[in-house]
Amino acid sequence: SGSSSFISQLQSLKAYLFIDGIFSQIVTAGQDGKYSFQVSSSFSGSAQVVAIGTSSTDSLQMDTPVAGDSISRLYFGVRQTRDGVPPYLLYYGKYQGRTVTTRAADLITLQVDTTLTMSARNVTLHLIIQHITDFISDASSCRVVVSGFRNKISFEGLVCGDSVSYAPVMTFDSSNNYVSTPILTLPTMTGDRVKVSVYDHDELVWYTDTDDDGNAVTLQGGDNKALVINCRRSTITMHPVPWGEYAQYITM
Repeated sequence: SGSSSFISQLQSLKAYLFIDGIFSQIVTAGQDGKYSFQVSSSFSGSAQVVAIGTSSTDSLQMDTPVAGDSISRLYFGVRQTRDGVPPYLLYYGKYQGRTVTTRAADLITLQVDTTLTMSARNVTLHLIIQHITDFISDASSCRVVVSGFRNKISFEGLVCGDSVSYAPVMTFDSSNNYVSTPILTLPTMTGDRVKVSVYDHDELVWYTDTDDDGNAVTLQGGDNKALVINCRRSTITMHPVPWGEYAQYITM
């Protein structure tokens, strides 16, 4: 688990041991951040430790492993909480390997020889739509939908599962930009792309699924980005920028 500063923000952090891809037990890191565990002396394969941490236990949706479960059939994800917001922090780490440290008559004690490197699997996305009133005269009839996401991550670390779309609450800011509440989700799956669609009275007005250069927009774990969309451009595209820097890209 290591000593990264995010650890103190996690309400839950559990590590699961798999022997040759089959769940064995929950393991706990020692004070040095390393995991050690015992297996049968007949063990000759691979040991994998998968750690999952979240800042909101109520919103973690996970297949809880039981003895004999295959790592390839286990998944975790996020469910919407009562306020409609999944966790701000969702971390994942995996280590595969073994180091024999002690050997008894029937047991081998193995130790993961390094601290587990945890990486963010949550994404925060903001929509900034400029000049939306060029297309929509009454914002109360407007609906913005963001799609291109999935609802699960496998214990092997791959984004997967069913397609997920979001219809965030949109309001006008002081500069008359149409901005969303934060969208908190998982990274895009390989081969998927973010798509933003605008509807007026449930009729599609326009959509975009490319950036300024015509490339697909994708999001990685830990991203906190704004998608700036200027409706007055000849081709409506998305301009992804770090959330903290988006203001300098706004053109009136």
